[in-house]
Amino acid sequence: MVEAAIRLIVERGISNTKLTDVGVQAGYSRGLAAMRFGTKAGLLSQVVRLTLSNWITQAQRTVGSKTGLAAVYAAIDAQDKWSQESSVEMRALYAVFFHSTDPGAEYRANVARTLSAQRRELANWIREARDGGELPANTSPEREARQILCAMLGIVYQWMMDPSLDARAMHTALKQDLATLYSVRETNPTAVQGKPSKRRARPAAVRA
Repeated sequence: MVEAAIRLIVERGISNTKLTDVGVQAGYSRGLAAMRFGTKAGLLSQVVRLTLSNWITQAQRTVGSKTGLAAVYAAIDAQDKWSQESSVEMRALYAVFFHSTDPGAEYRANVARTLSAQRRELANWIREARDGGELPANTSPEREARQILCAMLGIVYQWMMDPSLDARAMHTALKQDLATLYSVRETNPTAVQGKPSKRRARPAAVRA
């Protein structure tokens, strides 16, 4: 029934998704969804739980044992794969997330906790990259994590609002832009202060 609810949310929207319709869509009686979830809030919480769990599984599978910048790029790949292979789930999850900004919403997901976990994971990888010499010693993992997550969420937002956009191309461009940025920093870590650097450049490689 949760999968049926996901389809209905994407097709009709949250406000037009009724518990009775969920039961029928899933092939059961009109009242079964109400018996199982109690309220629409209960149903939406299960939608978030299932879709988030699937996203985490996708991310963990794609990142695997990678560390540092390789893990960052893999996380971007994971979001791209999820948008391509499970677009209905992604749309449903973010529909609930956007809905949660309404103070009067029947269900408000703890989006802040989810974002905090994503920033923390990205910061850990950036810290590994810094400590491993991939990035300058003065790199702020927390700041980099915030900016990268902003870009990743921005891709999802634009793709949902304008389906004609190519999400894969945007994810590829983000990796390429980060690789270029980090290559410049590695070449000249004090460039933002306008001071010359004597360090030799090492190209930051990333696969599209």
